[in-house]
Amino acid sequence: MKRTLLIIVMLLITAFLRAQDVVINKLHNVSNSNGVNDAIELLVIKDKMDMRNLYIKEYTASNYTDHAPSSLFQFNNIEFWSSLASGTTIEIRRTGAASTDIDPSDKILSISFDDPVYITRLSGTTTINLTNNDLVVLTRSGDDVNYATQAIHAFGVGMSNTAPPAVFTNITSPKIRTSLLLYGNGGYVYPSLPNFNSTNPGLSDFNSSDDVYVTNVRVGGGTGVPPTFGTGEPGNNAGFITYLRTPLTVETAPSAINSSTEVVFKAKFTKNVTGVDASDFEVFATGTGSGSISGVTKIADNEYDVTVSSISGAGTLRLDKKASTGITDILSGMADETAYTEGEPFTIGQTSLPVTFLSFKATADKAGYVLLTWKTAAERNNDYFILEKSSDGYNFQFLTKANGAGSTDKESAYSFIDRTPFAGTTYYRLSQVDKDGHKEILAIAEQASSFNTGDAVVIYPVPSNEQLNIKFNAQGDNTASIKILDLSGKVVLNNNYKINNQLVSLSLGQQLNSGTYLAVIERDKSIVTKTFTVVK
Repeated sequence: MKRTLLIIVMLLITAFLRAQDVVINKLHNVSNSNGVNDAIELLVIKDKMDMRNLYIKEYTASNYTDHAPSSLFQFNNIEFWSSLASGTTIEIRRTGAASTDIDPSDKILSISFDDPVYITRLSGTTTINLTNNDLVVLTRSGDDVNYATQAIHAFGVGMSNTAPPAVFTNITSPKIRTSLLLYGNGGYVYPSLPNFNSTNPGLSDFNSSDDVYVTNVRVGGGTGVPPTFGTGEPGNNAGFITYLRTPLTVETAPSAINSSTEVVFKAKFTKNVTGVDASDFEVFATGTGSGSISGVTKIADNEYDVTVSSISGAGTLRLDKKASTGITDILSGMADETAYTEGEPFTIGQTSLPVTFLSFKATADKAGYVLLTWKTAAERNNDYFILEKSSDGYNFQFLTKANGAGSTDKESAYSFIDRTPFAGTTYYRLSQVDKDGHKEILAIAEQASSFNTGDAVVIYPVPSNEQLNIKFNAQGDNTASIKILDLSGKVVLNNNYKINNQLVSLSLGQQLNSGTYLAVIERDKSIVTKTFTVVK
């Protein structure tokens, strides 16, 4: 009879640890027998996380009431664990003595339970054996009684939605559970994070007292697509990890003119931030121009208005962000430590902004195309618009350029059809460039593709570095022809590849330099074209 396990992951550190500085992102039950290759995946939320002296404690079902451990492991007190970046995934798997990925620079770790360099077994057996019914708990306490009140996060599987065990209900920290069983034929569960979006990220989907398997937890395995460790499962789970790994940056541009001596700059961050004040910015002037920062107003967690007053002289003013500030990401605590000096300048003496903007919309049709429409109420000296698109909301690539109306007081309407949107959600950014060369970002819109995602081809990670993964979300031929072209049309890679578990992994090596590329993928006489970027 298959045993029911309770795994408790203990985070015992000397410094105070906030709830959900680390969460449980995945459980994987590889086999029905002895737990070989069974794995759990932790996801680091807090930036520069110190995880030394982490404990992993395992319980069987017979220990639900007395909490006596059957095994106890400790993460060694070594420098390796002292400062992990936000977005780091830690796959802990029973694979033998050697850990397979110990380079934290790529934020992907794969550690063996039996590796004495990184983990020490303190008691019990070395077996980590996930079964149909499991509970994984992250906690600060090594005490078998106080683990519930000191817990950080819990993930229960195969638990009744009406009467979960007390060992779960006693936990006071954020927790989720599902009635789904974690089958031993490769079954895995992970939070699908339906409420995540890049403009308002949070941890609500990692916390629910209800049976959340219908909306929050997905199960896979068996003969289906195997789990993806390190980069997240397709959809919001991968999107959340990408968000955590995205650097905290800012863009600035003039957005309103209050008077001849005062202009407002818009500062937009890639993440929701705190700690923003006037001392974080400085004015860069050209010619005889000058001005000083007189105030900062919060518009949203990722958007601030910075007012520059006492403007005089002739030239331009640009709003820069200093390198050393107190600005941090609300979710992870990641600090903004990079100076920004590439904002759009304001020309002193300008009496109005080039475009009076009305709307920007993205609408998908049944063919899978996306119609982009935008309107202006008036335009002054407007040369052209730029449309860009992105698969993650942060890294945008050029889509098209549309000529503006020049100068007019009449309403103007524009449109463009994107015939190759990304699988899932595509983000679109609209910018305006006046005849003097000044550029202003007007708006961002997003649209989920109406393609059947079961027929979609997904490319990740974005951007890529040494490896590019191509996942096919539908059954078909076990080979695919893949051609990679640079933006000049030169073919830099062309070959036929065998598809394993609906996945093709390409080693980019030295063949592709940093830049934007086009992937032409042919399978079952169907051709799909995808763009991607390489950053080295």
